[in-house]
Amino acid sequence: MDVLLLAQSRVNAVGYEPGEDHLFIKQDNNIGWNEREVPYIVAGIGILHPRILVTAPEGKFSVKILWQRALAQNRLFCVPHRGRWFQAGTLADIQQVETLLARVNRVDPG
Repeated sequence: MDVLLLAQSRVNAVGYEPGEDHLFIKQDNNIGWNEREVPYIVAGIGILHPRILVTAPEGKFSVKILWQRALAQNRLFCVPHRGRWFQAGTLADIQQVETLLARVNRVDPG
Protein backbone atom coordinates (compact mmCIF):
# COMPACT_ATOMS: atom_id res chain seq x y z
CA MET A 1 0.00 0.00 0.00
CA ASP A 2 1.29 3.42 -0.96
CA VAL A 3 -1.77 5.55 -0.24
CA LEU A 4 -4.54 5.21 2.35
CA LEU A 5 -7.31 7.80 2.12
CA LEU A 6 -10.22 8.54 4.39
CA ALA A 7 -13.44 8.24 2.38
CA GLN A 8 -16.81 9.76 3.20
CA SER A 9 -20.19 8.57 2.00
CA ARG A 10 -21.39 11.23 -0.42
CA VAL A 11 -24.96 11.03 0.90
CA ASN A 12 -23.68 11.90 4.40
CA ALA A 13 -21.32 14.68 3.29
CA VAL A 14 -22.80 18.05 4.24
CA GLY A 15 -21.95 20.71 1.66
CA TYR A 16 -20.45 18.25 -0.81
CA GLU A 17 -20.06 19.66 -4.31
CA PRO A 18 -19.62 17.21 -7.18
CA GLY A 19 -16.06 16.77 -8.35
CA GLU A 20 -13.72 14.09 -9.57
CA ASP A 21 -12.51 12.86 -6.17
CA HIS A 22 -15.31 10.33 -5.81
CA LEU A 23 -14.81 8.74 -9.22
CA PHE A 24 -12.02 6.34 -8.30
CA ILE A 25 -13.21 5.13 -4.92
CA LYS A 26 -14.51 1.73 -5.95
CA GLN A 27 -15.34 -1.40 -4.07
CA ASP A 28 -12.02 -3.03 -4.98
CA ASN A 29 -9.93 -0.37 -3.27
CA ASN A 30 -12.19 0.59 -0.39
CA ILE A 31 -11.72 -1.16 2.94
CA GLY A 32 -15.22 -1.46 4.40
CA TRP A 33 -17.31 -0.73 1.28
CA ASN A 34 -20.97 -0.30 2.11
CA GLU A 35 -23.48 -0.48 -0.77
CA ARG A 36 -25.99 1.75 1.06
CA GLU A 37 -23.47 4.60 1.31
CA VAL A 38 -21.83 4.63 -2.11
CA PRO A 39 -20.32 6.41 -3.84
CA TYR A 40 -17.66 7.72 -1.54
CA ILE A 41 -15.67 10.94 -1.80
CA VAL A 42 -12.22 11.72 -0.47
CA ALA A 43 -12.62 13.22 3.01
CA GLY A 44 -9.38 15.20 2.84
CA ILE A 45 -7.13 13.03 4.99
CA GLY A 46 -4.62 10.48 3.81
CA ILE A 47 -1.40 8.69 4.55
CA LEU A 48 1.27 8.51 1.84
CA HIS A 49 4.25 6.20 1.85
CA PRO A 50 7.43 8.29 1.27
CA ARG A 51 8.46 6.07 -1.68
CA ILE A 52 5.77 7.61 -3.89
CA LEU A 53 7.34 11.05 -3.51
CA VAL A 54 10.52 9.91 -5.27
CA THR A 55 8.78 10.14 -8.66
CA ALA A 56 6.66 13.18 -7.82
CA PRO A 57 6.69 16.03 -10.34
CA GLU A 58 8.97 19.03 -9.77
CA GLY A 59 7.37 22.14 -8.30
CA LYS A 60 3.70 22.43 -7.42
CA PHE A 61 1.41 19.58 -8.43
CA SER A 62 -1.90 18.03 -7.47
CA VAL A 63 -1.65 15.14 -5.03
CA LYS A 64 -4.24 13.46 -7.24
CA ILE A 65 -1.38 12.60 -9.59
CA LEU A 66 0.13 10.44 -6.87
CA TRP A 67 -3.26 8.93 -6.02
CA GLN A 68 -3.86 8.00 -9.65
CA ARG A 69 -0.43 6.39 -9.98
CA ALA A 70 -1.00 4.37 -6.81
CA LEU A 71 -4.45 3.35 -8.01
CA ALA A 72 -3.06 2.20 -11.37
CA GLN A 73 -0.67 -0.07 -9.46
CA ASN A 74 -3.42 -1.30 -7.10
CA ARG A 75 -1.62 0.41 -4.21
CA LEU A 76 -4.30 2.95 -3.21
CA PHE A 77 -6.92 2.08 -0.61
CA CYS A 78 -9.65 3.91 1.29
CA VAL A 79 -11.19 3.54 4.73
CA PRO A 80 -14.74 4.86 5.18
CA HIS A 81 -15.35 7.58 7.75
CA ARG A 82 -18.52 6.87 9.74
CA GLY A 83 -18.81 10.19 11.58
CA ARG A 84 -19.95 13.65 10.53
CA TRP A 85 -18.18 15.34 7.63
CA PHE A 86 -18.66 18.91 6.48
CA GLN A 87 -17.30 20.78 3.48
CA ALA A 88 -15.28 23.69 4.93
CA GLY A 89 -13.24 24.97 2.00
CA THR A 90 -14.58 28.54 1.96
CA LEU A 91 -15.71 31.10 4.51
CA ALA A 92 -19.32 30.53 3.41
CA ASP A 93 -18.87 26.77 3.98
CA ILE A 94 -17.48 27.39 7.47
CA GLN A 95 -20.38 29.69 8.33
CA GLN A 96 -22.85 27.02 7.15
CA VAL A 97 -21.09 24.38 9.26
CA GLU A 98 -21.11 26.63 12.33
CA THR A 99 -24.85 27.22 11.89
CA LEU A 100 -25.54 23.50 11.48
CA LEU A 101 -23.41 22.56 14.49
CA ALA A 102 -25.03 25.23 16.67
CA ARG A 103 -28.46 23.86 15.71
CA VAL A 104 -27.38 20.26 16.46
CA ASN A 105 -25.82 21.26 19.78
CA ARG A 106 -29.04 23.02 20.88
CA VAL A 107 -31.03 19.86 20.13
CA ASP A 108 -28.45 17.31 21.30
CA PRO A 109 -25.91 18.79 23.74
CA GLY A 110 -24.14 15.43 24.04
